[in-house]
Amino acid sequence: MESKRNSFMEDQKKIENIRNIVEMVTGERILSTTRYRGEVEARMIFASILKDTGMHVESIALSMKKSRYAADYYLKRFNDLVELDSKFRSLYLKCKEMVVMNKFKDEPVNSYNIVGRLVQENEALKHELRLLKERMRPIYNFITEKEWMEDSNKRGIEQQG
Repeated sequence: MESKRNSFMEDQKKIENIRNIVEMVTGERILSTTRYRGEVEARMIFASILKDTGMHVESIALSMKKSRYAADYYLKRFNDLVELDSKFRSLYLKCKEMVVMNKFKDEPVNSYNIVGRLVQENEALKHELRLLKERMRPIYNFITEKEWMEDSNKRGIEQQG
């Protein structure tokens, strides 16, 4: 029973640390009841980081003092906003980086911690690269289509002349 209580207290401490980091980076209060855009975006970042740590939607909702449906909304809306809004994406990446750095702050430095941190940073960078590729795909398609049209026009002129 005592180990469950200690585990619960450690989880609460981690959640509180993540909340403090997100509030510090965004400058918004997560536990407020208002629907201002900045505070909603801060909640989205907070919910996403908690989801990345392996928490369930119900636990995320409980830690934000919101309903399960609100937490679900934040998680679904987060992906769209990260793809479209570069300012929001940079805030998220700053929060994520600080959470990763804070995670290893209290632990002794050894090769396992460094490798774990690098793996998490690598995953964040892969996610960012995938998002950038998806955003650039229409531009790439436009350029290749334009080159194809120019080539076909040159061939048409060469065949006529």
